[in-house]
Amino acid sequence: MDDKLTIKDAITVLRNLQDWLYYSSMNGGTSIQREAIDIAIGALKQPEPIRINLNEPIKVKLTDWGKVIYYHQYDRTNQIAGREICKPKFPKEDENGYTEFQLWRFIELYGEHMGMTIPNVIKPLEIVYERRTG
Repeated sequence: MDDKLTIKDAITVLRNLQDWLYYSSMNGGTSIQREAIDIAIGALKQPEPIRINLNEPIKVKLTDWGKVIYYHQYDRTNQIAGREICKPKFPKEDENGYTEFQLWRFIELYGEHMGMTIPNVIKPLEIVYERRTG
């Protein structure tokens, strides 16, 4: 049995609760609860957009191609300088194989290497964002 509640089912449950509160109240003392349920129903219908600061850290699993791009990211800088001012290095991975970037840096480094007919730089095609509190 699947215990997950869909948004549609949650709205139905809240509306039923709202009706029960309305009909069970003798003196209208549950108006605050009904208003709270109205707010909950509205929140379920219109989820808040997620705002992510471009400086926030994200994690991705790089493909071999993504690792090659990372390794060679300073080649042009070194060529312009006429010497090696930035040493090439492979990305650091955590115990689960994820590499962490600031979001803007990931976009800057891999943006031109992403597209429909281009080999993927990350796999799976998802970015992990863990909102940090405190």
